[in-house]
Amino acid sequence: MLDAQNGLRGTGAASAGPSGWRPGSPGGTPLICFLMAVNVIGQRMNFMVTLHGCWLVAILTRRHRQAIARLWPNYCLFLALFLLYQYLLCLGMPPALCIDYPWRWSRAVPMNSALIKWLYLPDFFRAPNSTNLISDFLLLLCASQQWQVFSAERTEEWQCMAGVNTDRLEPLRGEPNPVPNFIHCRSYLDMLKVAVFRYLFWLVLVVVFVTGATRISIFGLGYLLACFYLLLFGTALLQRDTRARLVLWDCLILYNVTVIISKNMLSLLACVFVEQMQTGFCWVIQLFSLVCTVKGYYDPKEMMGRDQDCLLPVEEAGIIWDSICFFFLLLQRRVFLSYYYLHVRADLQATALLASRGFALYNAANLKSIDFHRRTEEKSLAQLKRQMERIRAKQEKHRQGRADRGHPQDTLGPKDPGPEPGPDSPGGSSPPRRQWWRPWLDHATVIHSGDYFLFESDSEEEEEAAPEDPRPSAQSAFQMAYQAWVTNAQTVLRRQQQEQARQEQAGQLPTGGGPSQEVEPAEDPEEAAAGRSHMVQRVLSTAQFLWVLGQALVDGLTRWLQEFTRHHSTMSDVLRAERYVLTQELLQGGEVHRGILDQLYTSEAEATLPGPTEAPDAPSTVSSGLGAEEPLSSTTDDTGSPLSTGYHTRSGSEEAVADPGEHEAGTSLPQGRMRTASELLLDRRLRIPELEEAELFAEGQGRALRLLRAMYQCVAAHSELLCYFIIILNHMVTASAGSLVLPVLVFLWAMLSIPRPSKRFWMTAIVFTEVSVVVKYLFQFGFFPWNSHAVLRRYENKPYFPPRILGLEKTDGYIKYDLVQLMALFFHRSQLLCYGLWDHEEDSPSKEHDKSGRKEQGAEEGPGALPEPQAKAGTGLEEEPGAPEATTEDHVQVEARVVSTDGTAEPQAELRPRDTRRISLRFRRRRKEGPAQRGLAAIEAEDREEEKEAPTGREKRPSRAGRRVRAAGRRLQGFCLSLAQGTYRPLRRFFHDILHTKYRAATDVYALMFLADVVDFIIIIFGFWAFGKHSAATDITSSLSDDQVPEAFLVMLLIQFSTMVVDRALYLRKTVLGKLAFQVALVLAIHLWMFFILPAVTERMFSQNVVAQLWYFVKCIYFALSAYQIRCGYPTRILGNFLTKKYNHLNLFLFQGFRLVPFLVELRAVMDWVWTDTTLSLSSWMCVEDIYANIFIIKCSRETEKVPGPGAGA
Repeated sequence: MLDAQNGLRGTGAASAGPSGWRPGSPGGTPLICFLMAVNVIGQRMNFMVTLHGCWLVAILTRRHRQAIARLWPNYCLFLALFLLYQYLLCLGMPPALCIDYPWRWSRAVPMNSALIKWLYLPDFFRAPNSTNLISDFLLLLCASQQWQVFSAERTEEWQCMAGVNTDRLEPLRGEPNPVPNFIHCRSYLDMLKVAVFRYLFWLVLVVVFVTGATRISIFGLGYLLACFYLLLFGTALLQRDTRARLVLWDCLILYNVTVIISKNMLSLLACVFVEQMQTGFCWVIQLFSLVCTVKGYYDPKEMMGRDQDCLLPVEEAGIIWDSICFFFLLLQRRVFLSYYYLHVRADLQATALLASRGFALYNAANLKSIDFHRRTEEKSLAQLKRQMERIRAKQEKHRQGRADRGHPQDTLGPKDPGPEPGPDSPGGSSPPRRQWWRPWLDHATVIHSGDYFLFESDSEEEEEAAPEDPRPSAQSAFQMAYQAWVTNAQTVLRRQQQEQARQEQAGQLPTGGGPSQEVEPAEDPEEAAAGRSHMVQRVLSTAQFLWVLGQALVDGLTRWLQEFTRHHSTMSDVLRAERYVLTQELLQGGEVHRGILDQLYTSEAEATLPGPTEAPDAPSTVSSGLGAEEPLSSTTDDTGSPLSTGYHTRSGSEEAVADPGEHEAGTSLPQGRMRTASELLLDRRLRIPELEEAELFAEGQGRALRLLRAMYQCVAAHSELLCYFIIILNHMVTASAGSLVLPVLVFLWAMLSIPRPSKRFWMTAIVFTEVSVVVKYLFQFGFFPWNSHAVLRRYENKPYFPPRILGLEKTDGYIKYDLVQLMALFFHRSQLLCYGLWDHEEDSPSKEHDKSGRKEQGAEEGPGALPEPQAKAGTGLEEEPGAPEATTEDHVQVEARVVSTDGTAEPQAELRPRDTRRISLRFRRRRKEGPAQRGLAAIEAEDREEEKEAPTGREKRPSRAGRRVRAAGRRLQGFCLSLAQGTYRPLRRFFHDILHTKYRAATDVYALMFLADVVDFIIIIFGFWAFGKHSAATDITSSLSDDQVPEAFLVMLLIQFSTMVVDRALYLRKTVLGKLAFQVALVLAIHLWMFFILPAVTERMFSQNVVAQLWYFVKCIYFALSAYQIRCGYPTRILGNFLTKKYNHLNLFLFQGFRLVPFLVELRAVMDWVWTDTTLSLSSWMCVEDIYANIFIIKCSRETEKVPGPGAGA
């Protein structure tokens, strides 16, 4: 019935008009018939329904509607005759004839009652169940109705009214799609269509996974393998043509039907011969999950208590999940045949074309951020120099003043003292002098008068304070709660009403958007005074205030989430517009080339920048292109070549990276710098009505939907953090050697990758998870000796049970967290594809751009110039340390060989792109052969030479055997060398990129790392009992008095303190290499200690040690911060105490508490003195630290005095 309303091509959508709706088109009736047939099989599970399964296979293999229609009358005839035959079997022979059935008295064919029931034979002792014929009758009824539909479809009247109801597998060729585009969600119906036609495929794969994972059988393994294959290659499958897509999908449907028929046939063993199978063939029961699902064959309780090692899998039997999977598979097949799916396919193809576009935008934003950080650092250093100049000038002035007081005769001369240094002069701000006509001007008076600028200061923080935004910001929920606490709820509501009226008069909408807040009209003062004492009125006002407060809280949270993901939203807007242009071209059947996206952005002649390059607020999608513009980039002239990535356009979106220092405010963007997403939005000149309608619809949604949308965008923008969290959570729950691999790879590979984790890591994580699921599934079968009941009871809580260490233990929820992990990984992959961040390693257009840049540079420098090996880093792309890197190096080597021996280059014609590409391809094939293959050729040549040199046949035989041994040795040596090189080179390239990268914006997260270490220290102190066998002690003091302190507790205290000291030393030395080595060693040591040594010491599994799990989770946060510090690098100037960075009450209280800890101040001062390059002695260093602490306390008090009192300024 779905296709009758949504325009499925199999139900006459060709003549249905633009809406795709056809009245009275029951195209879903075959689906209902198929489900009814599966229902008949599941209810009866005997020999008779095997014929239903055979007919189901015969019909599904026809695949096309016309072929099924030709076979359908025969199927209806079979159902009618088969129902009549079963009815006669239920009637049986009349008892008056006194004739028994041969299967009861014949000794040649011994049959028991269970076998007679399974064969559905008549019997006087146990008559066949006639109620089963009801399901057969319903199946016949549905099939008869479908026969009428097939007959009516051939009539001319039906075709005129509802259209030609045929399968149309060919895509539209130039003709418009009869259904509207719903991808951009311009209404709630479009959102429903997106959920059905785009995301139903992934829901079906989840159902297939659950169908296979809930039953431990060989059939379930097939479901898992099919699900994993479709998960890996599903995106490519969805982009294929309809015929190729349906072939694979029909194979999965036939496998599902085959499993249903096989389970029905195996019910003979499960229902009739269950005792014999349980006694001698238990492995068959466990392999196929055999258990009878039809009542009346045997007593389940009696069979369950017979053998503990051969239990019947009662909960894992039946075909319920197979039937559910069958329904979803057929439903998805109908979706594949719909006109709506053409929009989904075109959008997926456009997304594939833009697979690396987001990486280019990400690089542009990253480089811009790095440039901003560099300028901030330079500004800070310049400010420090100016402050030092002020201090030097002040000291010189003070010295001159004392010299003037020492020579009083100089003051009587006509010397002009000159103008006093003002606030902007190097001498600093003018001090407040006490004049004779204002003797009351002292320190306290200045403080209470609010004239704080009269104080003399060496800091420029007050002078360079950013101007406040003159626009009134929306009142937050916390401010409303504070006002209600200070005054009352009615006053807050009255102010809200006044603010809303003021906004309506100004023609503005409420800041929160959406429906306006409902506030009662203000009451008169007398009525308010009279109602204030009334309890009901106060309750109503409180309830109304709580409602308004909740709305303000939701609006504030939505705004904060939108601001938090503003960069990703801007990049998504750019990609959405470019995908729309590519989608329209694909739907029209045109050729997609690089010049298509030129219509979106301004041209080179129009690219001028009248103001700053980036506005404070990112523009919306409906920007018409009026705003910041920039010049064109120099790209290749080939605009008609196929678009492989979608971002190598002539519109200025791909440009080489130039020195950021060339940028000047108020002028155009520097030549060679790539534009960011916000700048591209400002440069857009094409209005897309569909996207504008979609944005207006999103803004007009309710508060709940807008909040959910903002939360989804936040999760989608940081989906890699979600993957990391679930991987760590899975390891904390599983705590096995198998689950240990991914967390270590996360901390040592993904989090250290610059600028972001590569496609290879995510594919490694996905494939490893799938392989681990399959291995776990295989070891869940009960016929393995370690899965027996006695062995499991013996090693119930032992941490060193081998299957438990390897993660292969037979448990109930063995696959639950792996499923969640797989869903998170594939969700992250879909987001990378959506944002264009998936295929940046194999970005061929960027490499071609890089090659063309090198060739242009060589042409400019002259024929004698060699290409630079460092030109590869000019694009800013992180290349894979594998094949792409080798290809680039080979290309450079080939170009270098073109130069002749005398230093002059050969003619330029030999460096054409085609010839260079051919040479690099040949060289790449030679590199792919590896040393092992080249060694084989050399070995064969040596063998031929040795055979020629051998004089006689007697000497040839032993030498031939020796040559074979040597050849085998050379092969083994070549293989080992190639394996070592294949492992060493990527690792060397990876760590080299970490230490020598251009994507490094220096940052300082030592405070957060120190906070994580402190939390871990507190966890160790208060949870000491979890790190030893003696867990009966109540506190640490009783343990110390009883001499029962766990050794593991002391070891962890020592490790925690040592890591804090080493981390402090690395922070002060600012060595990234040392921090990287420390990270690698600490990650490996912590995981070895927590998951292998500590369980042996405590005799407690890690999954049952809550304190150890909490400590490990906080340590994982520390690892993440440490990896972020390594990627970003240390700043140039490092402040010794991070608490003194800001001057407020919180930092002051924390700093005072830090000073109260015994010996902590002295210890930190000594460590800072040891690991800081200084000429001061230790005593002088301590004095400087004390002076700095006192200055910080004074500055905090002066910041507090900045707030004027009640009479300030009077």
